[in-house]
Order: sequence, then C-alpha cells, then structure tokens
Amino acid sequence: MKKNSLTTAIIAGVAGVAGLAGVAHAVNLNPDGIGQVLLYPYYTTNGGNSTLISVVNTSDVGKAVKVRFLEALNSKEVLDFNLYLSPFDVWTANVHLDDGKPGIRTSDKSCIAPNYVMPDPATGQARFTEFLNYEFEYWRPDLLGVGGHANSPVYNAARKNQGHIEIIEMGDLGGLAHRYALHGMHGGEWKPENCAWFETQWTTMGTPTNPTWLRQSGGTTTDGNNFGRGLHSVYPPGSGYWTTTVPAELEFNDRGGAGGIFGSAYIVNGEEGTAYSYNAEAINGFYTISDADTGNAADQNLHHAPGTVYPSLWQAANYYDVGTNTYYSTATVFNAAGESNTLAFARSTTLPAPDAVSAVLSARHIMNEYAVNGITNAISDWVVTFPTKQLHVYRTRGAVPASTCVTGVPGLAPFSCAQGAGLNGSAGDNVFTGYWPEEFSVDYWDREELEPSTPPDVGLVSPLPPPGQRVVLAFGAEANTLTFIDKALISAEDEEKLEYSVLKAPPSSGGGYYLGIEENFHAGWARIGFDTQSVVVPAPAVTVPGAETTAFQLNGLPVVGFWAARHINHAAGDGISAYYNIIHRHRVTRDIGAAQTPAP
Repeated sequence: MKKNSLTTAIIAGVAGVAGLAGVAHAVNLNPDGIGQVLLYPYYTTNGGNSTLISVVNTSDVGKAVKVRFLEALNSKEVLDFNLYLSPFDVWTANVHLDDGKPGIRTSDKSCIAPNYVMPDPATGQARFTEFLNYEFEYWRPDLLGVGGHANSPVYNAARKNQGHIEIIEMGDLGGLAHRYALHGMHGGEWKPENCAWFETQWTTMGTPTNPTWLRQSGGTTTDGNNFGRGLHSVYPPGSGYWTTTVPAELEFNDRGGAGGIFGSAYIVNGEEGTAYSYNAEAINGFYTISDADTGNAADQNLHHAPGTVYPSLWQAANYYDVGTNTYYSTATVFNAAGESNTLAFARSTTLPAPDAVSAVLSARHIMNEYAVNGITNAISDWVVTFPTKQLHVYRTRGAVPASTCVTGVPGLAPFSCAQGAGLNGSAGDNVFTGYWPEEFSVDYWDREELEPSTPPDVGLVSPLPPPGQRVVLAFGAEANTLTFIDKALISAEDEEKLEYSVLKAPPSSGGGYYLGIEENFHAGWARIGFDTQSVVVPAPAVTVPGAETTAFQLNGLPVVGFWAARHINHAAGDGISAYYNIIHRHRVTRDIGAAQTPAP
C-alpha cells in the first residue's frame, strides 16, 4: 500500500469519516516562496524594457506546469503552453518586442508542448513566439477585442505589451514522461531525451489500448473548451517520491502534496543599464485531492492540453464531499494580528470562481514607499495587479446599459460589477472597452509624518475615468501601474509624463496611472485602500475538515504588486552617471471577521 493511502486509512478509521480527503492542505500564500502556483505581478516590453522570467523545480521529481501570459487590461490570455521540467530543472525566457510585436524567446532546452516555442531543433537557435489576440477577439472575447471601441485596433495592439504571468503545477512526471524530460547526453549535447514526444501526445490520438493524452482528454474540440486531462505518466502534483530501496524507484502517493516550484522576474532596460528583479508570489496547497477521493479518473491531476484556459485558478481543490458530489477548496487567511482562519468554498458547477486564491490574496490596504525628484532624480512606480479579477467579473450581465453596475451575480464578489461574457467571436453582453473600474482611496505621508494639505482625490490622478463613468479614484485595468509625479505635472501630455515612469505603461491602452504629489513631499510612504469591496464566505453546507463552520467576511481585494524606483547619481565620476534600482514587494493589511448581518 502506498504510504499516503496508509496514513489516510488510519485517520479515516480514527475519525470515522468516510471519504476524508487525507490531511488536506489548505490553499495558502507561502512566505517562503515555493508552491504549486506562481503569480508574477508584471511583465513589460514598454519603453525599452524587457522582462526575463525563470521558474525552478526544487523537486527530485519532474513537473508538468502550465505557463500562461495575460495582458494588462482584461487579463485575457495571450500565450500559454505546457512546460515539462526535469528534476531540479530551471526554465528561462525573455519577454520582449520583436519588430514592434510582443512575445517570448527562449534558448532553454526544457521540453515544451507545442514544440515551436522551444529553440529550433535543427540549429539550436532560440525562436520568437508572438503574443496572440485569439482569446480577446474570439474564444472569450470582450467588446474591445471585437472592435467595439473607436480605438480598438490601437488598444488591442498595445494591451499585450504589458501584463502578468501565472504558472500552475499540473502534476508530477512518471513513466515515459519522466524518462523523456530527463536531461542527459543525447546526440552529443546535454538535453532532454525526446521533447517531440510531448507534442505528439497532444496532437495524435493513439489507440484505445495505447492512448495519448489527446485521446484521454477527449480529443479535439471546436469551442476551445476541452476540460479533459492527459492521464498516463502524470500523477497528482507533489505526489512523487523516490523509495529508499537499492536501487531507488520512483513512486507516487494517491494524493498531491506540497508544491515544488519557485520563480522570479527581471525587468531589464539595456539602453538605460537598469534591472529590477522580483520574486513570484507562491501559493501552496492548491490541489491536494485526486481520483482516490472522487472516483473520477480525470481528477488524477490538473494536466490539461496546451491552448486551453485550463488549469485555471478556480480549480483549487482540497476536499471532496461524496454525499453531495461537491468539490471544496479551503483557504487559510491571516488577519492583522496574525491569527488564522481556514475558510471553505464550495465549487459552483455552473459559474466557478477562484475564491480560495482570491481569499489568500485579499488585502484591505497595500502600503509601500515612494521617492520622486530630489538630488538623485528619483522616479517611482507602483504595480497594482488583480490576478483573479477576470475570473470574477467575466460573467453575464444581461441587456442593461453599459453604465449600469450589475451586482449580485454569483462568483462576482469581492469585485464590484459584472462585465458580461461572450463566446466564439461574439462579445455577447460584454461591455468592456478598455476600462473596468475598482475604486480605491490613497493617502501619503512624508518621512517626517506630515500629510499633504489637500488629500489626494480624482483631480490628482491621471487619466480621468472615460466619459460616462463615475468620476472617482479607480483602477481600470487588471495589471495597473501608478507613477508618483510632482503635482504640477499631472496635466502634462502623456508622452512627457512617461519620462517620469520606470515601467512606462501608457494610460488608457496600458493601465498606466499617475498620482500628483504635493510640493515638498518628494519621499515618504503611501497607502492604497480598497474600502468598498468585500465578500461574505457562507458556512459550508457540510463539515469540511479543519474549516470554519460559521460565515466570515473578507474586506478588500485580491492584489499583488511592488514598488519600483530608479535613482541616478550624475556625479559618480568624471562624465559618469550611476543608476540605482529598487524593488520592494507591497506590504498589506488583511481584514477578516465574522460576517455582518445586514440591517433590516
């Protein structure tokens, strides 16, 4: 018997609980940076910048991971592929412009399906893979994507130049997948044995007795919505281990375990000689069940086909209730005092939402420092990214005016208004044309505790909301930048203001915003508050092991990001200027408590 099976059997016997999902881990934001899911808050190709990314497999077992790039305005996928990491492997790529078009280039030899993302097998030269419009124009389009705005062509080209990245661990590699991903001397060079095999598994059907992943997942579809999974040779994420026998053998537990990947990014500007590095946010305990709990063979892993929007952040699962046939994701959330609550979310069968991931990322406030001007000509940007927003707001809103905020839609909270949804080239009732607001408040202080005489308001933030939108402080994109500048510059032309930005995200088409700072407040700290957004987490309908049994409320929004600053010393030497670059992850306060009963 596998060791996970034995442990679960003992616990089930003691507790008397049939179908107990083992000692299921809850979804959690791992401060140590290793997990099953990695969230990279920002990539950019603007203003001479490029973004180098890496992902590291810390495990002695190979990993199948989904790599997904999402554009800034509405988090529509612009590229995804399946990456097959060997034990202790590192994969790297560069996000940059090629002939004015954004995409990635990698010289890394780790296996990828489809193979065209990899270096040319004949020459070994890295190939450029362009970011694509397919999702926002066709598969799950928004109104902007299908030409519903006068500036659609310009915005649709620019929206891919910046965005964010998610990487999801789909399963551990065994059998032929382990063998073919393993690096060794092949054809006179150090590389995996057979990367072509991975693409063949997703492009041919095989036979009923020798099925490929494509056959196991249900074959090709015409709607881009293949929810099936490739099963053979890929086991629950985090389940693989080597026996202590001689020789050691690779075996797999019945269920998943801790994640084994971490990642980082470097925003580099070759002309300026600057580089800003950050670590990806790591979420652990994302998927810790399997077919051993559900009886459904497809739940063995999260190994979906490349080119689909799966796996998705809404697929977190830690417990399965046999009696109600319901999947639950649990999330451990800490309050400001460091006390934890484990919340249980039942997965909807019709409108699933990434509730557990949103819960662990939920912040009432984000805080960081800033510096502008001064003797080092400092410039400062904050990145404010809502990595789960699209999965909450892209929901049917009905035939109502675009200016109407549609609330109360299942799965929408904590975000404010449903955006509408479309399919296969039709925007349906979607009304997104480049701006979908989430209100915020902002306060700032200098380094001597002083506050500005006039609190920041919408007049000190640029650009203003589009015509027809409420004139309030709001972020309209999903990956936003907020540049701190002198208040006297707030009405300057966009091109002039870009000179004061590290990341140079254009307003409107790129999620770039500017905050005008009062004179003599050139350095200090600031706080952004999400004061109007919340979600009530109802008590679970069944007993979920380790989870709270009463309703709770989370206030704020799921958000990640950082402060990036550049300082210049023009007196570093005779005719020499020195650049000093800073990135600091945002600090946050989390606000969780018992759900409030609405007043009668």
